[in-house]
Amino acid sequence: MLGAAREAIRSRQVAVAPTCGFHHAGYAKADAFCTFNGLMVTALALKAEGLAQHIGILDFDMHYGDGTENIIQRLSTDFVNHYTAAEEYHSVSKASEFLARIPELVAMMEGCGVLLYQAGAET
Repeated sequence: MLGAAREAIRSRQVAVAPTCGFHHAGYAKADAFCTFNGLMVTALALKAEGLAQHIGILDFDMHYGDGTENIIQRLSTDFVNHYTAAEEYHSVSKASEFLARIPELVAMMEGCGVLLYQAGAET
């Protein structure tokens, strides 16, 4: 994830990291097959390296990104804009509403130097 994010910033193109299990691990524990939170490792590294001042995390996994939220709260990170779809859309009956809202959700990330996208890749 970090390598892909660095490449996306360098090339100003989309870069993909075919990884999984990134959003359940919290500040002090692994959880739900996630040994660490690659989204937040990436966000914190990009900020520390000066590659992005604001980082967006658009989490469209249908499991709530509880570990990401836990880390954001524990570190009081105000430079991460995090949205997790499962907070609002956890039922197939809401699929049409969710799909129609994607442009709005992406627009919420305006001003972020890089957007990390979690597509839902765990078990």
